[in-house]
Order: sequence, then structure tokens, then C-alpha cells
Amino acid sequence: MSESSDMEGSHDHYKMRVNNYAQGAHLSFRIDSNPSGPNNAVVWLSVVYINDEEYGRGEGPNKRVAEENAANAAWRLIKSLGSVSR
Repeated sequence: MSESSDMEGSHDHYKMRVNNYAQGAHLSFRIDSNPSGPNNAVVWLSVVYINDEEYGRGEGPNKRVAEENAANAAWRLIKSLGSVSR
């Protein structure tokens, strides 16, 4: 499956993967999301934090997509650190 920045059609559920990883490792997990821009062209920015450390950022046309994009970035970082086997 493609790792494009628009996760709208994705079935990978990176947010769930990162949450499950954090829970399994007894770490805190949160996503902060904020909109910006004019009402007719809002862009959401989401940031994933694990134990209050930033792990990934993502943008999207809505909160769900931005969160999934941020979680995708976090998941890639977690994998690159060797913290998970998948």
C-alpha cells in the first residue's frame, strides 16, 4: 500500500498501530490537532507525542486525515528506531 500523504483511502490505521505500541510499552500517547487557514480552505496540522516527545507531524483537509498522516510519520520513526518488528 502506498505511503502517500493523503491517507483518506488507507486501511493501514497508523493511529491505532501507534496507540497499541504505546500501550504495550506502557508509554503515554496523544495527538494534538489544530486547524489553520480560512474557513473555505482549512488545513489541519496534527502532532503525535509519545511520553511528551514529538514523534510525527501530519497535515490534511480534515482532522482525521491529519491525525492519520501524523501517526504514519510516527510509525515510520518507531520502526526506524527498531522498536517494533512490523
